[in-house]
Amino acid sequence: MDLIGKNREFLRTQRNVELSPSWNNAYPSRYIDASIIEFYGTDPKTCCEQQVNLFLKHPQHLSLQWDVMHNTPKSKKPSHQCFIDNSSKFAHTLGYKSRSKPNRGTLVILGLSAGFHINLLLNAIPYSDVIIIEPNELHLAMACAKCDFNLLNSICLSRGGSFTVSNANSYQHFLRFMTDTLNVQGHHLLADISVYRHRSEAAIDEIYDNFRQWRNRFTSMWGFVEDELIGLEHTIENAQKVPFQSYNGLLENKHKASVIIVGNGPSLDNDIDYLYELQSQVIIVSCGTALSTLLRKGITPDIHVEMERTAASYYLKENDLKDPCLRETIFLGLNTVYPKFIDTFNYIALLPKANDIGGEVLCNKIKQLHALYHCNPTVSNMAVAALAHMGINQLVLLGCDFGYINPAHHHSKSSIYYETDNILSSLTFKSELQVTGNFKDSIFTSRILNESRQALETLIKSSSSLQLINCSDGALISGSESIKLKNVTLSNTPKTQILNHIKSTAKMPPTGKIHVEEVLSPAEIFLKKLHHDIQSVQCVLELLNLLSTFNVELKASRDLKTYPLLSGSIKYTTLTIASHINHLPPSQWPEYKRFINIELKKLIIMLLEKLTNKPKIC
Repeated sequence: MDLIGKNREFLRTQRNVELSPSWNNAYPSRYIDASIIEFYGTDPKTCCEQQVNLFLKHPQHLSLQWDVMHNTPKSKKPSHQCFIDNSSKFAHTLGYKSRSKPNRGTLVILGLSAGFHINLLLNAIPYSDVIIIEPNELHLAMACAKCDFNLLNSICLSRGGSFTVSNANSYQHFLRFMTDTLNVQGHHLLADISVYRHRSEAAIDEIYDNFRQWRNRFTSMWGFVEDELIGLEHTIENAQKVPFQSYNGLLENKHKASVIIVGNGPSLDNDIDYLYELQSQVIIVSCGTALSTLLRKGITPDIHVEMERTAASYYLKENDLKDPCLRETIFLGLNTVYPKFIDTFNYIALLPKANDIGGEVLCNKIKQLHALYHCNPTVSNMAVAALAHMGINQLVLLGCDFGYINPAHHHSKSSIYYETDNILSSLTFKSELQVTGNFKDSIFTSRILNESRQALETLIKSSSSLQLINCSDGALISGSESIKLKNVTLSNTPKTQILNHIKSTAKMPPTGKIHVEEVLSPAEIFLKKLHHDIQSVQCVLELLNLLSTFNVELKASRDLKTYPLLSGSIKYTTLTIASHINHLPPSQWPEYKRFINIELKKLIIMLLEKLTNKPKIC
């Protein structure tokens, strides 16, 4: 079989390549040769060499590693952080330098064409994993005539990596493909990752321009064992106090008052006085620390939303939570929330969080429950997701900025962030990213706030009936309507009808006992097997593969309780090892592997102890 035939056979093995039925016969050799000359000119190899040389001088590359927590007692650290600290300190003794040129890593190539650039790149930097995105069938055909995909695959395999091709033809298609690839091959691919743009077209340019955003997106919201166990403890305790019941579509057929979701962003200051005038006409929903800001301005929220499981989320605003004005306010939260919130409010509606061990336990116990998706990473996400879940299809956002024009003015000036005796006043915010503004050309944002905005956009796309009106002078939210608050047409329906219906539903008997004795046992089995399998690993690359395979098998098990419980801690561990070996000389790998074997066993024992000291069955 000739080269073109072999390459076409290789592409058929790639589950992320979808070609038209006529593709094999659509591009004869003479047409391909003419297309290559039309694209490159008469000397395509020289063109590729020049472009590669330019890339090597100014590579688009991101490395990821986590800091050692020097000043935190071991008892206060999650298990995976103890592993990160110990392994990082040892890696430094072997010559690890996080900013050094990596000796392995991931290369995402945007555009194939003749493909002469691929070998040049692999010869210059020993990338182990190569991901090729080529949306255009003609350019795939050009590469089939000039590249040897099987040889490139062999090179990657010899380096302990992988060679993957996709014809993702949009940014969203690329995100789905990358999600699938990371779930199958492992999140260690993100430890060191470069993006090389060979040619320009809309999909390729969007992937390239959003490199940092999608890399950050795939390294966010992993969770970890201790965090999941805290959430499970809170779920057990909260179930003894409140009813977990289905709120799905509760308000669907009700005449609805206008609902304004209030975040604590800096632009809240622009409209808070007008909101004060509106408070008798609209349902006001406060998100997290926005509660304190509203109360200081004489505005009592009708609904208050929380989603954090940490005690700090309660104690930072404890005095405001005890305000008598809140006696008729409905508390809306997740199963994981800090239990003291439940003791503070008279009306409580809690929803089970998706991809959460406690949420899954609840959904298994109460069959009519529907887990809530798209409800993190910030309280604004929770508010929109929960109210849409209840059947409110038009929501107004105010002060939900997901960024800031000036990093020094990162929240409302009336908020507790600017009270000198509050610990939040010591926080600083950076201009990590720049995104399109809602009413301005652009604003600055942070990684988490940007993740929050993107999660909201995903929710909008998944719910065709949801109408989101964005009155915040912050980030543009794709799929929402940008309208100033004073220009929003408000409903004449009295708000008491909706609020009373939620209150009467929330005043049901509590759920009661939740039995969790069998919930954690599958996780113990998985960890004990991993502890056993580590013994037979011969080299550090095998170890990396073992950990990646562990998470793949967790995902494939479809155990919706064990996967969120364990996967995050293992991802942090795997990516830490990948970061170290990517920046250590291969001659040091055996010594590193010997140390890491010991640390991994310690980690697994620590995790097993955490599971053994499981939450009490209530």
